[in-house]
Amino acid sequence: MLTDGTELAYTKDYIFRNEHHGDELAPLDVVGFDTHTIDLENPILVNDGNLKITAYSVSHDPVDPALGYRIDYKGRSISISGDTIYDQNLVNNSKNVDVLFHESMSLELLDIINKQAKKSGNVVADIVTIDILDYHTPIVEVVKAANEANVKHLVFYHHLPAPRNQLMEDIMYRGVDEIMENWTASHDGTMLVLPIGTEKIEISSVN
Repeated sequence: MLTDGTELAYTKDYIFRNEHHGDELAPLDVVGFDTHTIDLENPILVNDGNLKITAYSVSHDPVDPALGYRIDYKGRSISISGDTIYDQNLVNNSKNVDVLFHESMSLELLDIINKQAKKSGNVVADIVTIDILDYHTPIVEVVKAANEANVKHLVFYHHLPAPRNQLMEDIMYRGVDEIMENWTASHDGTMLVLPIGTEKIEISSVN
């Protein structure tokens, strides 16, 4: 297991920091992971009356299981796609959320990159830009899922490819305004706040 390996790798670090800083600053009883296996037969991970976190399966073959998550808190809600193609289960589990965070893939930009890779003999980029097409979601299908789920706001994240400038971003999201009213293309540092007791969605950046 990945977490077991990580725990093993950091065991000495936990001990050294405790010996140097002491229990007050680096106690050993709180280090590491407290993991549990997600059982999709019982997908509710947390439900304390205010906070409810639900896992749901998405399609990201050959990765199985691949998961999305819905988080409900005091009348506000978000859904996070994880890596997936268009998936009806994501739509069903994202119904009426305030915000859907969904991965995004630009077929147009990937085609440009692939053609350039072929011309320059970049075999790796040539293969990868084709391989990723069958397990990520094209922009238009992301919007389709968001509209079908009746989400209030759509946030594109995990961009494929990541736009390096405004021109690339304009190409990537060309036409989205025509089929989706409320959406945001996230960047490193994009922050959304959903104030309790309101329908507001406050978008800012920590940068």
